[in-house]
Amino acid sequence: MKKADDQPGLFLAIITTPRLALVCLTPAQLLALLETREQLEQATGCEITRAALTPIVHRAIRIKLKKMETAPPADHVWFSYWMIVIQETHFGAGLIGFKGIPAGPSDVEIGYGIDPACQKRGFTTEAVRALADWVFTDERCTGIYADVSKTNPASNKVLEKAGFRRVSDTDEKTFWRLPRPT
Repeated sequence: MKKADDQPGLFLAIITTPRLALVCLTPAQLLALLETREQLEQATGCEITRAALTPIVHRAIRIKLKKMETAPPADHVWFSYWMIVIQETHFGAGLIGFKGIPAGPSDVEIGYGIDPACQKRGFTTEAVRALADWVFTDERCTGIYADVSKTNPASNKVLEKAGFRRVSDTDEKTFWRLPRPT
């Protein structure tokens, strides 16, 4: 992956961990995920998963782009996807992000997905923890929540390992929350 220092303004923001770089994609980069992924790979210097870019993710990207049209550019980090890049291989393995900005003191909803070939290696848990650390630097964010299908035990395990607490269950879903650290 090209470093932000190499090309100022290439990404909205970057968060790094020992194994990952979470790169917040610009609206143009989100659009490229839908239309010209190869150009985005060339611009960023990393191969991007095809397996994690499902029709559901394409729909979510379109929703994010629509929200970003009216949001101030400073708020785009709350609406965009952050690409989960495995630093060792320069592989854009998945996407993670929030579904909006906190409205005053409030929780935000997180969503994520990773290439099946990269599952069961702790990458998603590491990405969730890193994004949680970042989001709690904003005083408006009181917590992070997620709802996960009961048919997706891996995602439930990610949230548990990342420190989320099970809040409630329905027949179909488990609801999780990570409170702001005290």
